[in-house]
Amino acid sequence: MTHLLAPGRFTEALRTAPAELVTAPLADHPAVADLVVRRYRHAARDALWAAGAEGPGPARVACRTARPAA
Repeated sequence: MTHLLAPGRFTEALRTAPAELVTAPLADHPAVADLVVRRYRHAARDALWAAGAEGPGPARVACRTARPAA
């Protein structure tokens, strides 16, 4: 199994290598893309909260209520 995320130079090099099995890149699967987007949004929300950014929206409220009181 490869751990490459996208098609490209290294994927092509693996395809031409003398290997018994080479799997497709991981990022071609929708579940991997969904995971990356969820983690990015969560990190962005936390960064805004840490910076003290004000603004309406459920993500802002969820982030504020998820933090323990200091």
